[in-house]
This record gives sequence, C-alpha cells and structure tokens, in this order.
Amino acid sequence: MSRVILRSILFALMLPFIFAAHLHGACSVTSAGFNFGEYFFSGDPHDTTGQITVSCNEDVPSVSIAAGVSSHTGQFDKRKMKHTTANEYISYNLYGYNYYLIWGDGKYPGTLTLTGPVTKGLPANFTVCGRIYGNQDPLIGTYTDTLVVTVTW
Repeated sequence: MSRVILRSILFALMLPFIFAAHLHGACSVTSAGFNFGEYFFSGDPHDTTGQITVSCNEDVPSVSIAAGVSSHTGQFDKRKMKHTTANEYISYNLYGYNYYLIWGDGKYPGTLTLTGPVTKGLPANFTVCGRIYGNQDPLIGTYTDTLVVTVTW
C-alpha cells in the first residue's frame, strides 16, 4: 500500500517550527522543530540538525521522505531563506546522512530521500542536516523558506 502526505514546512533562521500531519491510515509524521539558531558572519558554514519522526500502527518495511525545492529559488541545490521584512536572502541547504547528499526528491541529480523501516509502535527518527554557507553577511532578522515534504509508504 502506498500513501503520500504533502506538508509545507517553514524553516526559520531564528525561530523553530513545528509541523505535524496525521492520516486516517497507518502512519503519521511529526517534527519537534528545525532551528538554525543565530548565524554570525564567518568563513565557516553554520551547521545544525533536526529530526522527523514517523509512527505507524502497523509494520511498514520502508517509508520515503522527500523534500521539495526552495520556495524562493525553485531549486534543490540553491535553496535560500528570505528575510521576513526586507528583500535579503541567505543561502542554505538541507542534507541527509552527514551532509553528503542534498535532501530532495531523489530524482534530481545529487539528491536523496530519507528512507527506512518503521516498526509498529516504535517511532522511527530520521535526521536532517542543515547548513548555512559561510562568507555571508546578511541583514539582522528572521529568514524563512517553505518546502513541501512528501512521505510515502
């Protein structure tokens, strides 16, 4: 059986987000938040991680969690967050598994989906790695981007 959840997620530079999507079927997905915290001008990237949790009321051999393109660039590999009140942007990206491949749809070259089994009654945690690239000197404030996350099982 294959089911799909589409959910918009807000990634904020200063403020965490929480999202939840529940189905009338076998699985649900939640996140405690994804927060980059404060970014200070530096030549080094600013890294953080977040988690997505999938729970199912039956054993599911494999779930696939895909992330959509940036709402500001329309791309996977050049995601940007926009300042909430100014026309300023900051470049970032999301990765799975230790910053190796970009978290995306798995079809666009260089992207992957988060995948794994979920056991009935035992929530499965999937780690998302986030990176704000170094050498950016953004205007002080809150930056956001909205992505669509698709969970299939």
